[in-house]
Amino acid sequence: MAREISPATRSRVLFTLVAVASTIPVFFSGYYLAKTIILFIRGNSDGTHPHLETELGFTIFAFVLFLLGSIAIVSRVKPLQVICITTLVITVVLILAGTVAIESSGAYYQLEEYPRWAKNFILNDIDWGGFQRYMIREKICEKPGGKNELFLQGGCCSPPTYCGYREMNKTWIVPKSGEYYQDNNCMMWSNDDDKLCYNCNTCKAAYLINYVHGWNTILFFMFIALVIWIGCFNFTFGANNENNQGRQQTV
Repeated sequence: MAREISPATRSRVLFTLVAVASTIPVFFSGYYLAKTIILFIRGNSDGTHPHLETELGFTIFAFVLFLLGSIAIVSRVKPLQVICITTLVITVVLILAGTVAIESSGAYYQLEEYPRWAKNFILNDIDWGGFQRYMIREKICEKPGGKNELFLQGGCCSPPTYCGYREMNKTWIVPKSGEYYQDNNCMMWSNDDDKLCYNCNTCKAAYLINYVHGWNTILFFMFIALVIWIGCFNFTFGANNENNQGRQQTV
């Protein structure tokens, strides 16, 4: 007959699995921190990471938080676990509030619809200029890109649809009347491959929302980490309560 696994052995095995699960956010945040450090050392040559020092500070914060949380779970230190989970919840709420405030502002390519604080923070001269040079150097407008590239191309590589331009032999023809004469974005368009609509507000809006989409990925990871932590927290202290009750019954 198969030997029955004792409750103590089962508890140790489950706790080992919980301890391993609690380290998953540590490894992922460590990987992201390493990438950010490398980017920080090399410099933000493509302008896709506005305020890179802020991003680096956040990745350090996330790594330290996840490391402390993992230690608290493995060591079953309840106060530290509560502090870490509370901090993570606040962080998730703040990121969610910021991204929702930006994405719900209006149409993606209408820069004037976005909050002033978001434009001031993301569209600084250094990073915006770096992004324009990156678009020209990598010939983004000529590539069949993925979802993010297609979105950038829609704002930076062709004149706004409402301007009334007509495409002829891969060249856009200026309309004789209509919105063109009333909108700066329409007048900024150029058929020069080094200009196109890189100075248009539609391109700036595409750049801004593309940056926010990157934070959505971070938000998703933080939420998954929160779910893992809550599960680990419930298990470790649920097991502690059962052990305490068992000792009381034995006494």
